[in-house]
Amino acid sequence: INTNEFLKIIKALHSSGFDGMTLTGGEPFLNPDWNIIVDESKKIGMTRIGVTTNGVLLNTYLKKNKHLPEGLTLLTISLDTVDPNRFRAITGQDKMKEIIMGLRAAKKDNPKLTIRANKVVLRSDIKNLIDYIKICEKTKIIDEINLLNLILKDKRSKNFFEGEFISAPWLLDYFSRQTKFKFIIDNKYEFN
Repeated sequence: INTNEFLKIIKALHSSGFDGMTLTGGEPFLNPDWNIIVDESKKIGMTRIGVTTNGVLLNTYLKKNKHLPEGLTLLTISLDTVDPNRFRAITGQDKMKEIIMGLRAAKKDNPKLTIRANKVVLRSDIKNLIDYIKICEKTKIIDEINLLNLILKDKRSKNFFEGEFISAPWLLDYFSRQTKFKFIIDNKYEFN
């Protein structure tokens, strides 16, 4: 849909009581009007405006535009690994350094912007999970980590799913044994 139609929908949602939204994918940065949508959504009255991105175009956007839209309150990055080699194997791209540069530029542009990393939890990657959290913490740019369940999308991926899925209780028990932190299940995002 075009931007004007999209903004009409956002106005209707706001009139119905919604005060927040997230632009997600495909890749929102491919929409040349995504920043206009964010700015206009703030004018409409949306107070929580997020974008979920793979981060590949973030640094390019900031170099060109200097700033993120003022109304943006949450930048969620799909980041299943912080290991550049594993990142390249998963995505087929050698863009990890550029993504981190973009996140640093975003945090510098707006220190109040919440940056969240989304990570799908896989059994084969469990030994790297604590290191993932520590590295995210060391970056000083990632404020939150959202651990996501692996989802069975179709019958062709059933074997992969059965081998890689980790239940929330299993993961909570693992974290309680490996760290000094308390972890809880959040009904909205499942892992907190």
